Amino acid sequence: MEKQKILAISNREKYICYKLEKKSSYYDFLFTLLNEFNVKIPDLYDDYGKLPDVLKEEDSHSNYEGNDIEIIEIMGHKSIFLVISTNLKDKLNKFIESNCEFVQSKSLD
Repeated sequence: MEKQKILAISNREKYICYKLEKKSSYYDFLFTLLNEFNVKIPDLYDDYGKLPDVLKEEDSHSNYEGNDIEIIEIMGHKSIFLVISTNLKDKLNKFIESNCEFVQSKSLD
């Protein structure tokens, strides 16, 4: 699985928000995340067995819930936002470290 690029993180007491770069491999990442937390994988496939083109999706949101996690996914024009609420933050951090890379923002100097 190709690593997702994290552009920004906002860490709050009740949730963590990740801003991800939109990449065609996003659904592999999402399905792996959902599997990791025992969340049912949604049936996103069309009649031909293809997943939607994530690069063409925008202005939409989805919600995924399991016993230990709630994930709100927001598709923007150039980014995907994941707002994640879980008590298993160590498990989430380990997953993110293994499956993502952090992009350093360029300074405005």
